[in-house]
Amino acid sequence: MEIEFEGICGFELRRYNKGVWVLTEMSTKKEKSEAFTEASEKLMNYMNGENEGNVTMEATKPQTAVVYITKDKKTPKKVYLSQFLPTSYHKNPPQPSEGTPWF
Repeated sequence: MEIEFEGICGFELRRYNKGVWVLTEMSTKKEKSEAFTEASEKLMNYMNGENEGNVTMEATKPQTAVVYITKDKKTPKKVYLSQFLPTSYHKNPPQPSEGTPWF
């Protein structure tokens, strides 16, 4: 995958081509670090072969979090952690063995 990036004020700005992301929901009832660890492990297990076909895939970057907040704008309603799927699996990604993660 070709990743374009440039340095701006000490940060990298990256542009990714269209792709497929695998994601899982993070618990909003647990501490952030614990919820992040659990979600990361689900994604890592999927990438390490816990999927239909037992396909092991190269770990990719980035991982991103998407947060949907409640109307009070203070409480997370839903939080998802996602990881870019290697391009060789975009057309036919291995299905998860246990319901999550999903695409």
